[in-house]
Amino acid sequence: MNLGKILNLRNAKSEIESYKIRTDQFKTKINVDLKEFGLKVDDLINLNINFTKLDAVISDLEAELNTEKETVFNDQNENILKQQIEENIEKMRILELTLDAPNRKYQAYLKEVDNWKKKKQEIEGDFEQIGSLNQLKEQKKSLEKLKDTLNELYENRYELSTKIFKNINKLKMEYQNLYAPIEQFMESKEDSDKAENNPEIELSFSASIVHTDFLNTFLNYINKGRSGFFKGTEDGSRKLSELLKTTDFQTANGVRYFLTNIIKALSDGSDDSILAKVQEQMNTPQKISEFYDYIFSLGYLSPKYELTWSGKKPEELSPGERGCMLLVFYLLLDKRNHPLIIDQPEENLDNQTIFKILVPCVRKAKNRRQIIIVTHNPNIAVNCDADQIICASIDKKKKNKVLYKSGAIEDQKIREQIIDILEGTIPAFVKRSNTYRITS
Repeated sequence: MNLGKILNLRNAKSEIESYKIRTDQFKTKINVDLKEFGLKVDDLINLNINFTKLDAVISDLEAELNTEKETVFNDQNENILKQQIEENIEKMRILELTLDAPNRKYQAYLKEVDNWKKKKQEIEGDFEQIGSLNQLKEQKKSLEKLKDTLNELYENRYELSTKIFKNINKLKMEYQNLYAPIEQFMESKEDSDKAENNPEIELSFSASIVHTDFLNTFLNYINKGRSGFFKGTEDGSRKLSELLKTTDFQTANGVRYFLTNIIKALSDGSDDSILAKVQEQMNTPQKISEFYDYIFSLGYLSPKYELTWSGKKPEELSPGERGCMLLVFYLLLDKRNHPLIIDQPEENLDNQTIFKILVPCVRKAKNRRQIIIVTHNPNIAVNCDADQIICASIDKKKKNKVLYKSGAIEDQKIREQIIDILEGTIPAFVKRSNTYRITS
C-alpha cells in the first residue's frame, strides 16, 4: 500500500512542477507586453510552491516501506526478496516514466515553441537592428521609393531634353518663316494673273535639324576595347552610324527615341544599375556626368538651312547668278517700305533670266515700295511697267552738262528716247524684228 501512495505523491509533485514551468513561461510572455508600461508580472501574479510537507510525507512513507521490507526479509528469502524489490523498483520507474511521458513531451514542446519564438524575434528584430527582417523590409520600401524617384528623374531628364529640342526647332522654324515669302511667291501660280507676275525661279530652300560631329565626340568617351554594344573602333562606328541614320531628328519623339536607344545600348538593355553599366563603357568613368550632359543637352543638334539655285549651292553660282539671287531676296524678302535703288541689275545676266526672273520680282515688289533702277536694258525699263521713265544724257560740248527728261511710258517723247537709247533706234529694232521673222 505504501508503494502506491508514494507513486501517487510523486506524480502529484511532478504535476505541480509542470504547472510551475507553464506558469513561468506564461509570466515571461506577459512580461513582454507589460514592460513598455513599466509593470512586472510578479507585481500581479505571485505563485508560491512549497514541497516541504509533501517531501516529509513521502519520506515517512518510504521509511515505513523500508521497515516493512526489513520485517519481511529473512536469511532464507533475502536474495529472492531483493530481486523482487529491484524488479518492483524497475517497474515503478517504468510506470513513473509512462505516467510522466505526455507531460514531458508537452514540456519539451513548450520549450521548443519558446525557443522558436525567441529565434523568430531575433530574426525579425526592429528597424534599427542591422540585418534584421524588419530592417530589410524597411530598406526594401526605401529602395522602391528610390526607384520611383529615379524613374521620375529619368523622365524629368527626357522632358528637359525635349524643351531644349523645342528651342532648337523654334530656331529652325524662324529660318523657315524667314524664307516663307519666297516659297509662297514661287508656289502661287494658280491663275493667269499670278502666272503673269510670278518669275520662273529654280530656287529651293530647306531647313532641318542636323547633328554635328556627334559620332567622333561620342566614341571618344567610349572605351572601345571593353565588351559592349560599341566595342571595336570600326564596329562601334558602324553601329552608331546606323543609329544616326535611322533617327528622325526633326521631331521631339524622334530625339527621345535616339536618347533612349543610346542609353539602352550602353546599359545592355537593363533597367537596373544603368549608371554602373554605362560607367563600365567609359574611357574615363569619372567623366560620366560630363558624358550625360553632352548626350542630353543636345549641343550636337543645330538647325541648318540650305539654299539652291537651279540645283546649285550659293558657292557654286556664277557672279551673275549670285547677284540675281541677291536681288530676289531684296525684292521679295525685304519687308521695308522705303525706296530701293538698284544700279544696273542686268550685269552678268542674260535677257532670258532678266525677263523670266528679275522682271516679275520687280513687278511684284513695286506694289508695296518705290523702286528706282538704273539700267540700259529695255526688258527692265519696259516690261517692269515703270510708272516713270527718266532719261539721262550728257552734253560734252557744254562742259559735260547732264540733261534729264522724265515722263510716263505712254509719252511719245519718252518712248522715242527708250527706242533710241535702249533699243538702238527704230531701224535697229525693226531690223532685228525682220531678222527674227516673228509674227504675232
